[in-house]
Amino acid sequence: MRQRTRSPAAAGGGRGGLNSPFPFDDTRPYVDALLQAFGLEHCLWASDWPCLKAPFRLDYGPVLKRWERHFTRAEWQQIMWDNPLRLFGFSAAVQPP
Repeated sequence: MRQRTRSPAAAGGGRGGLNSPFPFDDTRPYVDALLQAFGLEHCLWASDWPCLKAPFRLDYGPVLKRWERHFTRAEWQQIMWDNPLRLFGFSAAVQPP
């Protein structure tokens, strides 16, 4: 059987055809599926901002706060900082806040 190559997976705050209102509480099963399929080490935060075509104002602050509660501090740093740094080959010259 051919082994699947793992690519970075992005979990964002967009609507993506889901049904709950902002801040999209019904996204948890999808995020869990991404984590299960790709592993935390291949996941990172992503958004369509500033090119988002939402029919309503979308404030990412509450979305980020909502998701921050579901991860440990170390996991959150990995998703928000460490993984993008490693996966995209960014310089580590700047440290996370």
